[in-house]
Amino acid sequence: MLSLLLQAALQSPLSPEAELARFRLPPGFSAELVVAEPDVKKIVDIAFDDAGRMWALTASEYPLDGNENPKAAAELYATGGADDVLIFDTPCAEGRQRPRVFASGLAMPMAILPWKNGALVGHGPEILFLDDTDGDGRADRREVVLSGFGIDDSHLLPHRFVRGPGDWIFVAQGAFNHSQVRTKRGEVVPFDQCKLARFKPDGSAFEVIGHGLNNIWGIVLDRSGEMYVQEANDLGYPLVPFFLHASYPGIGDHKHRPYSPWQPALATFPIGGTGLSGLACSEDRKGFPSPWNRWFFVANPITNRVQTISVRREGDVDELALEAELVATDDTWFRPVAIHFGPDGCLYVVDWYNEIISHNEVPRSDPRRDKAKTRVWRIRHEAMARATPPDLTKVPNAELVAHLDADATWEVRAAWHQIVDRRASELAPRLRELVRDDKARSNHRLHALWALEGLGEHDLATLKPLLKALQPALKREAVRAALTVDASPAEFEAFVLDIKPASELRTRLVLLELLTRLVRRADAPFAARALLARTPPPRTTNATTQAYIDFERSLIRAAWESAHETARASVAGFDDVVFREGQRLFAVATGGADGARLLARALERIGDAPTAEELLLCAAHFDVEEARALLERCLGAAPRSAATIDALLSIGARAPIAALRELLVPALTLESDATDAAKDRCVRAASAWKLAELAPRLERLAADPAEPRARRAKALAALVELGRQSAGLCAELARTALPGEELQRTAVLALAALRTDEAAAALFENWRALSPVSKRGALAVLAANDAGARVLLAALERDDFDARELDADLIGRLRAVGEGSTALAALDSELARRAVPTLACFGGGDDGLDTGFELAPPFTVEVWVKLAEPITNADGVLGRAGDADFNFANGRFRFYAGPALGDRALAKRALEPETWTHVAVTCDSDGAVVLYQNAEAEAQGTLPLDARFHGLDVARTTPAEGTHGRFAEFRLWSRAKSARELGEDFRRRTDALANRAGLVRAFSTAADFAPLAGGAKVEASLDAPPVLDAAAAHELDLRFARARSLAARGGDAAQGRVVFERTCMVCHSVTTAGKLEGAKIGPPLDGSAHRGIEGLLRAVVTPSAAVESGYRLLLVETTSGERLDGFLASQDEREIVLRRQDRDDLRLARAEIASLAFDKLSVMPDGLLDGLPDAEVADLFAFLAALR
Repeated sequence: MLSLLLQAALQSPLSPEAELARFRLPPGFSAELVVAEPDVKKIVDIAFDDAGRMWALTASEYPLDGNENPKAAAELYATGGADDVLIFDTPCAEGRQRPRVFASGLAMPMAILPWKNGALVGHGPEILFLDDTDGDGRADRREVVLSGFGIDDSHLLPHRFVRGPGDWIFVAQGAFNHSQVRTKRGEVVPFDQCKLARFKPDGSAFEVIGHGLNNIWGIVLDRSGEMYVQEANDLGYPLVPFFLHASYPGIGDHKHRPYSPWQPALATFPIGGTGLSGLACSEDRKGFPSPWNRWFFVANPITNRVQTISVRREGDVDELALEAELVATDDTWFRPVAIHFGPDGCLYVVDWYNEIISHNEVPRSDPRRDKAKTRVWRIRHEAMARATPPDLTKVPNAELVAHLDADATWEVRAAWHQIVDRRASELAPRLRELVRDDKARSNHRLHALWALEGLGEHDLATLKPLLKALQPALKREAVRAALTVDASPAEFEAFVLDIKPASELRTRLVLLELLTRLVRRADAPFAARALLARTPPPRTTNATTQAYIDFERSLIRAAWESAHETARASVAGFDDVVFREGQRLFAVATGGADGARLLARALERIGDAPTAEELLLCAAHFDVEEARALLERCLGAAPRSAATIDALLSIGARAPIAALRELLVPALTLESDATDAAKDRCVRAASAWKLAELAPRLERLAADPAEPRARRAKALAALVELGRQSAGLCAELARTALPGEELQRTAVLALAALRTDEAAAALFENWRALSPVSKRGALAVLAANDAGARVLLAALERDDFDARELDADLIGRLRAVGEGSTALAALDSELARRAVPTLACFGGGDDGLDTGFELAPPFTVEVWVKLAEPITNADGVLGRAGDADFNFANGRFRFYAGPALGDRALAKRALEPETWTHVAVTCDSDGAVVLYQNAEAEAQGTLPLDARFHGLDVARTTPAEGTHGRFAEFRLWSRAKSARELGEDFRRRTDALANRAGLVRAFSTAADFAPLAGGAKVEASLDAPPVLDAAAAHELDLRFARARSLAARGGDAAQGRVVFERTCMVCHSVTTAGKLEGAKIGPPLDGSAHRGIEGLLRAVVTPSAAVESGYRLLLVETTSGERLDGFLASQDEREIVLRRQDRDDLRLARAEIASLAFDKLSVMPDGLLDGLPDAEVADLFAFLAALR
């Protein structure tokens, strides 16, 4: 396995023809090249319009994340970039297709939907309508339809526009973006993290309709009108039905309502990878043969596959099965990032074609992030006839109805679009007749209904016959379409009465949406009766069905919460048995003391145990006699109390435990020493509810060597949460537990959290045996406040540990409290060792270095700069008045070649003030000029070969004012460095660049910065660019060499899982047999094998070199002066939730927070492998290599 990964890592890109030869397809299928470089660059998505043309978006500037450089990202979207909207007029024709440009000057557009005479395009913070008003084939009008989308993470911008009935367009956003979407009407809608929304194409409305997953890059509306979505990570949701107002687990844990249940994961199989990027289904009658025409297709760029999933419906539940692969290859550059069925019934596959695909695989500036190669493939079956699709935009209105029954799904949809977009109301009588025709095909009738609805010509009389149809889809769509009908209460009542209570799930859900709207009216009391009568009992035996029942009940509860007072008042009059479950749920929705009283009485009549939400209501009103009596019964006897406590624990932080404490503690005490389940329940409850009364039992569990080590660790962690851990117990566990395991990590952190001299002495007694990761964690916890910092300083005075084990931030904290300490000398020595010399200039016209450089092609000038705000053309890298000037124009790096030659290149992005940034300009022997920012090409230009520049000084510019900022690692070369070479070198100090030819001059050490001029001076600072000196670079090379050698040696994957569980699962998760295992602090690691050995090495050895934005460390300082860090699990206007290793989530009220800042480092520390024996490292890599 590892040898294959090593081979993959060394693979070079293939030509389109060579790539095609490596494809493996099932018998009868073939792949055809439609598009390839150099005709286009970096297509990210495509869409087909009603004329059969293919529209494409390029994203050559990807990635650029606003949370890394907000100003640069915002400016790029505002000023435009190098990307295009393209049109391919004959995408279904044989041979390679070439595009025409519809719109240019865009920056990483991520979504497209052809509409009317142009296209809706997702572009950074906006959704645009690019319109061709004069019919010349190019956009000449740009309209902002919606604005306010977050640009935190460029691969999670609004994407995958899908047009649906009712004139809605569906759109998804990813996990780490935060948006405040503004409509044309001025309404602002919060749209944070991963959610699904819908909007009107004119921008008049925007609605959030689904919460979660993490990233949804696949959305399908099938031919029967059902919607399916796809979770990018292999978490059991590669395909899942989407329901309005549904909630799915994901980063942030957002829900439609606090009590909304999670939708169940339906996949019991792993699909591999963590970047599923597209979903498609055909259903064409003359397209792919059976069974392929019934399967869903999944784009999996991580595993270099297009996979398939079948769906079989059993009652209300979809059963999924992983079927045969459609496309497979051993070419690891094949990256299918989008898939769509085209007008010809073939599957079109957008191939990003790059060895680098993941956001967090390599730094953004890594030259291996290819900016040019791109392919689009057509997958065809030999049984499919090749034909030119009809142009539906040219079909007369009268003929469009017939096209609604076409063999091709694309043609059916195009006919529907055209009827609606042309406002062809004269077709309404024919469409009504077709909707009522029970001999017509189901899909024909359904799309006729969608067309009627789009025209606003539907009514209940037209919809009612569909309620008797044999096909569930027609019933469902009839009820859904009724949502937009204007009718009387009597007409709606008759309509609802015709819907059978036993209808399938999807019909029941849209009926609940209809009843929710009706129950808000004062004149529709029948809606209240219907809600009561259609409330299902709360429990069933099947887990998936249970989730759907919980979902229905949550929608009914939400309906009651928004109901009109007239409807609510009518409930008391419905007292038949059939209404009792409904009254029970109505009581919960009513809330307050009245609701608790109603609920207790309803439960007594039914004779059922309360659900978690019902317990929550009663606990919140413990002073209500009936509610208190109910809770006393539930917590009084062991079997029932266990179920009650489990239910309360499932509610989490919403449970009002203070009132229940007098009942909970005896109940937990009664059973805490009995079964394993009881012990675990005791630990969970003590930690979640801060029940200090349980501390003695927790200490017994933690100390008992007969208990499982995981339970002992959790018991100890609960003691820490309570602040009741003893130094003696923690020291004993830290000493005797297995190195690196959860129990030892918890004990070490528990000792550090005590922040006493006694605990510190016990901690450092065993210090040398701890792993580097445990050491760093303990030091950070100790120094989290001033008292702890003083304890740590005292330990340093005793030489309990080495000052070299402190990072720069910790050194600063110790110095702040260290007045008079004998350890200050050691700290200052360590500061001096780590400080980097920089050239500081203060805005004086003479500030700089009198270097007098002569410059002619070829050359390279590179330097790290940190410039004060504002950055102007007075700030420069190298120049002389009247000659060349490498400076900044409005913050953008520029090469000005003097008065005669003028500007030769200007960067697209502005620098972020007060931020270290590497800038470079190269000019080769042919005069080709390239500007770079953090080793990414920013702009190109040319320079005459006879150009000569004289007397250029470092930091000097043309204006009278001078540079205000700092420089580090200035280097001048007599050759043009390549993009790859810049990418490899820019994070290394000059002394680490051995044997590099052509280096003319470098300013790296303090002695190098000479001769100084004006007010310039050399300052040593810990605030320096992230560069490695020769010793650090050599150490890093050794760490890579060790890890690479051990990975290549091979190991035992089964033993590697044991190492993984002990070392990695505290933060990461993997899916085993369809079940997610591990924590959710770092990204899931399914599909790690497909990263290649070098990708695995980079991720493990240098985790902070390329960090996905959402997984950076959040640094928090509280108003009491305590410093905390962790993964930001969720946030709202009231609080943040910090997720930490080996501990429960920490909720911090906004009022308790003094400051928040994201570190540039990963939550995962460096040096993870340093404390592991060679055999364990080899085993760990063997396990990671098996995660497919």
